[in-house]
Amino acid sequence: ADSELALMYNDSSVLENHHLAVGFKLLQEENCDIFQNLTKKQRQSLRKMVIDIVLATDMSKHMNLLADLKTMVETKKVTSSGVLLLDNYSDRIQVLQNMVHCADLSNPTKPLQLYRQWTDRIMEEFFSQGDRERERGMEISPMCDKHNASVEKNQVGFIDYIVHPLWETWADLVHPDAQDILDTLEDNREWYQSTIPQSPSPSLDEPQDGTRPPGGDKFQFELTLEEDGESDTEKDSGSQPEEEEEEEEEEENSCTDSKTLCTQDSESTEIPLDEQVGEDDDDEEEEVIEVGETPCSQPCVVEEDVVEEGEEEEETCPDT
Repeated sequence: ADSELALMYNDSSVLENHHLAVGFKLLQEENCDIFQNLTKKQRQSLRKMVIDIVLATDMSKHMNLLADLKTMVETKKVTSSGVLLLDNYSDRIQVLQNMVHCADLSNPTKPLQLYRQWTDRIMEEFFSQGDRERERGMEISPMCDKHNASVEKNQVGFIDYIVHPLWETWADLVHPDAQDILDTLEDNREWYQSTIPQSPSPSLDEPQDGTRPPGGDKFQFELTLEEDGESDTEKDSGSQPEEEEEEEEEEENSCTDSKTLCTQDSESTEIPLDEQVGEDDDDEEEEVIEVGETPCSQPCVVEEDVVEEGEEEEETCPDT
């Protein structure tokens, strides 16, 4: 952003604008005007067309350009004739922009030997750019850090996300004229994929250095939780004699239902028997049944077996 060109072109498609300016400037040199036989109106139309095409090669516009191309392909497929009319400037310039954009991204579609030669050259240029960015304390651009770059992975990703979607859509537009180019692109992609260094598969056995394999920490964590829960219960059981009076007060409020035991956290539970067999015994004191130190894991049910008037109720609780 601090360079001369960025200041000159206001940070907007800097290189593309610079190429256009230099190109049209060269036409003013002696014996360099290749359009000298065109009329003024033709020169104006040509200049506008060239500017629109070159500015479209800015990669920041790639996704929008591709989306418009896909729309054009779908339009062609739904028309009865299957032929694009291109009877207006907008459609014509769109086709030309995509054609030049494809040419700009055509290196991966070339024969493999030629493709690799140009890849080496472009990576040398990228690494040189990365070195200059590092020297100036700037953030290093993608694929420009020679200390942390995988040429093979970069090429596979470049094909998968940029080049192949573009060429696949273009091949649909001009089918079948670009099918051979698309086939070569896919073959080159598979070659670079095969050259990516393969990482060794992780062993299922525990390493000799004592470290745990992936996933072991989670399993151990779950076991630890269960063990901690058991130790807490044992700790509470051991401390009961020392805090017997406090726990008895808590136990009185632990369950309000006279026929269901609904606590698992307390060590002993008191069950008041509010209901008596006979109505004549309403004024008698509430009977309290002490349950063992181990809490009931299932609800305790009071069974009422009336044999004779005044006989005490019998309570059964499933063994834990």
